[in-house]
Parts: sequence; structure tokens; C-alpha cells
Amino acid sequence: MNPGTAPTPVPTAAERKAALVLRLQQQRESWRQRRDAPDEEAQADGADTFPRSRVFRFLMANPALAAAAVGLVVAAGPARLVRWGSWLLPLLMRR
Repeated sequence: MNPGTAPTPVPTAAERKAALVLRLQQQRESWRQRRDAPDEEAQADGADTFPRSRVFRFLMANPALAAAAVGLVVAAGPARLVRWGSWLLPLLMRR
């Protein structure tokens, strides 16, 4: 503590609770606004775009994630990929 300066007041429990409630309300409101805001990219593309197009667009926007996915595929190896594919492909074909 510096000499000649007044100590900072410690907020009471009621003040801390009021500040917390206010922060929570602001956060919830910002979440609601983001949730209710129209997704401009989805509207521009239309709801009938192919899932493959959305995946490629996502990977082009996130190259680090694409590199991680390629690394995972290489690390998994061909036998494991065939095993995963035999389980995953029927699930994807139902849709």
C-alpha cells in the first residue's frame, strides 16, 4: 500500500452478488441476441446446400483444424480407418 493513498473499499457480499447477477443477465442477453440473429451465411447459401459443401467451406475457413484432421487420419492408419468407415458409412447413408 502506498503511503498517502486511501485503501480501496472492499465490496460487500450484496454488492458482489448484484454485480454477478448483472453480468449474468448481460451475458444471457448477448447469447439470446446471437442465437436469434439470422445466420447470414446460411441464408446466402440456402438451406438446401450439400453437407459436403458446408464441410469444405468450414475446412477452408479453419486450416488448422483441417491440418489436425489430416494428421489424425495419418496417425490412425488404414486398418482403423476401414473399421471406422464400416461403422460410420451406414449411419451417413441413412440420412
